[in-house]
Amino acid sequence: MKKGYYNIVQYASVILILLSFTIELNMLSFSDRSKILSVLYGLFIVLYLFIFTMFRLKFPKTEKVLLLFIMYLAFLCFFSSNKVVTFNYMAKFTFGLLYFVIGYNFFYRQEDIKIIGKSALIILTIGLLIAFYNNLIQQGISLYDNDFFGQSLATTYNTFALLICVMLVFSFTFTTRQIYYSVFLAILTLLLLFLVFKRSPLLILILAAATTLLFNADLLKVNSKMRRSLVLILLILVITYPIYEKRLSENLQVRQAAFESKIEDQPRYKENLGVFQRISDNPVTLLFGTGEVFNSKGQIIYRERMLHTDYANILWGGGVVGFLVYFGFFINLLLVFIKTKRKSGRSIMLNDMSFAGIIMVQSYFACALSQAWTSISVMSLVMLVCGATYGYIRFGHNEQIKNRKPLNERSL
Repeated sequence: MKKGYYNIVQYASVILILLSFTIELNMLSFSDRSKILSVLYGLFIVLYLFIFTMFRLKFPKTEKVLLLFIMYLAFLCFFSSNKVVTFNYMAKFTFGLLYFVIGYNFFYRQEDIKIIGKSALIILTIGLLIAFYNNLIQQGISLYDNDFFGQSLATTYNTFALLICVMLVFSFTFTTRQIYYSVFLAILTLLLLFLVFKRSPLLILILAAATTLLFNADLLKVNSKMRRSLVLILLILVITYPIYEKRLSENLQVRQAAFESKIEDQPRYKENLGVFQRISDNPVTLLFGTGEVFNSKGQIIYRERMLHTDYANILWGGGVVGFLVYFGFFINLLLVFIKTKRKSGRSIMLNDMSFAGIIMVQSYFACALSQAWTSISVMSLVMLVCGATYGYIRFGHNEQIKNRKPLNERSL
């Protein structure tokens, strides 16, 4: 296959992540979402048709399990009482999950990783411009009765945190100028997340920072530019605290009840418990779910509230079988990444790639607490990086050794 076709897939897949992210950031501004989503879905279908018909793809056992899960869930969709809702969300979910195939087959080489890192810079820049512009002209709604407005749905803010994680784990591919620019974007993103004050994206960043400090200190020791940049972020946040102190205090007051409530009073805890109690009434529903795949509005707690977590949704629609297969897929990935990191030895590149996989799987578990399945940009970004890192570990690393490229030196 010509390299031109290979590059088409790479850049088309990145552009579609940008497009889906942009649409999600402006979702509340569309009077008729069906038209814009139809165009977006059509573009994803064209991309996947091109990939599956024009390329000889590699499918490891892990990837085959993912494909079987998609087929299993697609079969259960036919039992839904509202097939329009079910297949709409099934499409979003599938388009995102299949990015693992793209990452594994088209982004497993070191030069491909640079494309992901640079794309994260561009996508985050555009996302911040859209978010702050919508707030400037006060378009959209306020999520938690504060003064920050926007046209995006709440889940979309997870993508901002994921993009910061991508820039962090692939910072070894950046030039000095790109690292300092990523620091600037990180500061703006943290400011945005403080203004919105969504818990899930902040949790993603806290976990990523803690995991980096505890389990990959070499990233900061070797990459002095990243170390200085992290220190710079902390200094700027401390110095500028008086500017956002009032807004942060207001957000804390608005969300005080959620932070102080017991875990058993949390809506997401009630949802997961309610789903398990609901499907446990019958052995068939316990094993295979209710058949109402992604169709849960008003079924558990609130009249207009859908299930908010991936954990509850997979259990609701796919039962214990679907739950174990799906989350077993991510746990298996995590174990592979941890095992590879421990055995990476003097290969800094292999260490960095496996660590990137750990961060992204960990981030997905946090995203899964707040409807990751409703966002193509969240799922596709997670699966692209997971696929790329897994592909590098499986055969990209050996190919690089064969070509005699140095693995014990960073590209900076």
